[in-house]
Amino acid sequence: MTNDNQDLAFAQIKRAGKPHGIAFERDDGRTLWLADKQTATGVLPAQDDLYTYFYELRFLDDFPQITHWTFGSAWTQQVMLQRPEQVDGDELRGRMFFASEDDLGIYKVERSYDLSMRNAPQVYVPLPKLFQQVLNIPLQIVLAQMVTKALDDELPYDQWHVVSSLLLRDEVVDIFTTDMAATYGFQIKALPNDLRQALCELQSLER
Repeated sequence: MTNDNQDLAFAQIKRAGKPHGIAFERDDGRTLWLADKQTATGVLPAQDDLYTYFYELRFLDDFPQITHWTFGSAWTQQVMLQRPEQVDGDELRGRMFFASEDDLGIYKVERSYDLSMRNAPQVYVPLPKLFQQVLNIPLQIVLAQMVTKALDDELPYDQWHVVSSLLLRDEVVDIFTTDMAATYGFQIKALPNDLRQALCELQSLER
């Protein structure tokens, strides 16, 4: 690997015309691409079907030299939350700012009565304007954690906090839990409870 970001990679299928991701070759090989440059070749002996490859997070073993992984987009900046207001008995809404007060969205927290999900609240978080990548599951997780920590008085409102969507290699397995409600104590709206399943479905992969 020879580029300046040689330890960074995008854990996603490289689509035609897109600069980043993992290309799956006809001979069952895998190549890693960053900014339209091939940076590595997969080392696993055989290719699983694409669903299994991503669900089992096989890219970690396929490219062991990669120290930092990102999904959909790479975003490191500051985030600020404002205290939410109660919309009704079951919903809170507040403002979330990304890097400046000009880039903002509305976050929501809704009470859940789903016993199978341990009544974990449902959280909706916006994304930065130029980084609207739903595949960036780690960023959604860290933003939702900020929301719930602030509600528990563990994170101050109206202050900037540094946030990154980049994951260290050793963090990927823990972040991509198969039971979001049990692991984090919340659900992210529009994502399945199994975050590995989400990683596959958001890339249109089926079992």
